[in-house]
Amino acid sequence: MKFGLCRLICCGLLCAVLTPAAVYAQTTVCANYIPVPADGRGTGIVTHFIPASTTHWFTVEGIANRSYSIEIFDPTDGGASVPTPVVYVGATFNTGTCTGTLLSPAPTNTAQSDPGLVTFDTLPFAGERVSFIAPTTDDYVIAITSGGTGFSYTLSVTETTMFSPRWSTFSGFTTFYGFTNTTNSAISVTLRLTNTAGTVVATSTQSIPANQVIYLTTTSLGVANNNAGMATLAHNGPPGGILADAIVGNFAVSPPTTMVTKFEERHSAH
Repeated sequence: MKFGLCRLICCGLLCAVLTPAAVYAQTTVCANYIPVPADGRGTGIVTHFIPASTTHWFTVEGIANRSYSIEIFDPTDGGASVPTPVVYVGATFNTGTCTGTLLSPAPTNTAQSDPGLVTFDTLPFAGERVSFIAPTTDDYVIAITSGGTGFSYTLSVTETTMFSPRWSTFSGFTTFYGFTNTTNSAISVTLRLTNTAGTVVATSTQSIPANQVIYLTTTSLGVANNNAGMATLAHNGPPGGILADAIVGNFAVSPPTTMVTKFEERHSAH
């Protein structure tokens, strides 16, 4: 009897699991856009439903010179094409008219970069994913607009910036970097070296072809001797699109002295 009653009223947590869209905020009012954390969780734990010819509004906090990936995915692949998210710069967004300045350059579409979000049959795209490097520290407004058919979707935003805690050119040391593109599409990366005082001492933007690797060093970047600090790498690929390593080494001494240092995404478990 108790089991039957529980089924009737959809008890507690079970109800939340069975009807997630009902317990997570979503809005069609642009002035009330919903914040999404940039740590890969987003609303991916629930499924929304967007009716036909409707726009849902979200926002994500972006930090200048860091990179982000926005992904929407239709877990049912019900036949409706999932639209590409449209991104506005938050400081210019007018919540009265739902207009503003589009992010420029436009986000890079990475839906077909492996791991891809598209199906291999005749159905429309099951998902869309775009990546961008934030030009300024700001909130970035995300618009998802359906076509003539409604569909279910999950949404997540992941910061893809990679961080390395140290580099050094002290005592004859050089720092060596390797960046491997793990996807089937070219990825643009921007390496930024900051010294211990917080000053940027070197910046380099490179394009890495699909499934290839590039190498950079503090010497090739023109960093002066007797400096040290940390490094970041922003890119326009999907989460996990770049595999990076860093070695601080002095090969002029015998035996050579080397130290491997981390270079990874903050949310590398995504």
